Amino acid sequence: MVNMEVAEDGEDAQDSLTDSQTEYVENAVSLFIAAYTARLIASHAPRIFYTVKNELEIIKNVQRDAGEEVTTFRPSDISQWSKAEVEQYKIMLLDYGGSYIVKNGILEFKGWMNSLRSELIVSCEKVIIKSKNLGYTPQKLRQALLNAMGAEYNNRLYVSAYVESRVIEDQTKRELYAETGISYVTWHTQEDNKVRPTHQARNKQVYLLAECPSLGEPGCRCWIYPKTIKNSLMIEAGE
Repeated sequence: MVNMEVAEDGEDAQDSLTDSQTEYVENAVSLFIAAYTARLIASHAPRIFYTVKNELEIIKNVQRDAGEEVTTFRPSDISQWSKAEVEQYKIMLLDYGGSYIVKNGILEFKGWMNSLRSELIVSCEKVIIKSKNLGYTPQKLRQALLNAMGAEYNNRLYVSAYVESRVIEDQTKRELYAETGISYVTWHTQEDNKVRPTHQARNKQVYLLAECPSLGEPGCRCWIYPKTIKNSLMIEAGE
């Protein structure tokens, strides 16, 4: 009989997988990854249209306050761009194993899905090795595998979904601003002690749209507002 304490400490009598077990793990992880990407892709288009619908009202208020012609742009006008954006996003996830993230205000590609796959495989392998030494029943092994993948999957999905939604929102706003003639934006923070120093320095700073740092860093709660020019004065929604 295998010593339970030794097995718990990871010094298992059996510390490797058979070929069939390795194949099983890879197939199981592939299914999880497929579900993971499908959920992210499915949320992409709704996020774009939700952002456009809300931001259009802000843009119209800015233009109205500035005495400019109010845009006639409609949410449906972005449908072609939205379809192309979703397709590009799908290709990044499935073919390149990652997506754009924001680091120090700059968009950069990161293959985070590849690391997720590797981590899930390692988690499952550990569960199977432990099950071999502790004599798990098939039912208990299945549940242990689901628990191992589920914990990693849900944590990553929560974090990535938040970051992805912020990046999508920011990119959509910029696309919409460009389409409706907005050339300037103001950076806003929550103005509390949780704001990171680099973002504190940007608070209420006015940027040319093309020069404004990207939003979407993990934990960031900042946002940008459109500005326009009237008689050499910056006009912002709500000012």
